[in-house]
Amino acid sequence: MRVIGDFASSLTPETDLYSMTSWCRKPFYEVDFGWGTPAWVGSTSTYNNIAYVCLIDSKDGASVKAWISLPEQDIPIFLRDQDLLAYAVLNPPVLI
Repeated sequence: MRVIGDFASSLTPETDLYSMTSWCRKPFYEVDFGWGTPAWVGSTSTYNNIAYVCLIDSKDGASVKAWISLPEQDIPIFLRDQDLLAYAVLNPPVLI
């Protein structure tokens, strides 16, 4: 825990933080608490001033979704990247 505290105390407002994780191949869509399997799986986490990416399989397993959370000042830059957006669906509907 001391290492984490040392790291956190070394951060400044100029520090750029990036975090990435993968939930791929985790059986989230198979969980059943008695009322059936989920139609959609999501996260309630928020990441202020951190560029965060979480990869997760789609329910049908045919594709991978990337949840991306960015600091507010970086969003306009992201939205202007046409090469990236050619592969993106921004805020897709939940398909059941």
